[in-house]
Amino acid sequence: MSQVTFTFVVESNTEWSGVFGTLEEGQRTEDGFGDASFTFHGSIASACVQKMTEYGHLTVKILKNGQVVASQSTSAPYGVVTVSASS
Repeated sequence: MSQVTFTFVVESNTEWSGVFGTLEEGQRTEDGFGDASFTFHGSIASACVQKMTEYGHLTVKILKNGQVVASQSTSAPYGVVTVSASS
C-alpha cells in the first residue's frame, strides 16, 4: 500500500476526546472542544472519538487528498464514532 496524507476533521459543538492515527505513524490521543483537524501520513487511518457530554453533536471525517472517504456522526449522550480508511 502506498502512503498518502489523511486529514481527520472533527466537527462538534461540545467537548470530545479521541484517538487518531495511522498504521505507520501510530496513534495519538487528542481532547478538544468544537472543531479541529489533524493530519497523518500512512496507508491505513483510523479514529475513535467520544462526546464527553450529554448534549450536542459530533462528526468525524477522514479526508484523503482532500476528498472525504469516511464520515460518522452522533448526537447521542456520550456517543462514540469510529472511522477508518485506507490508501
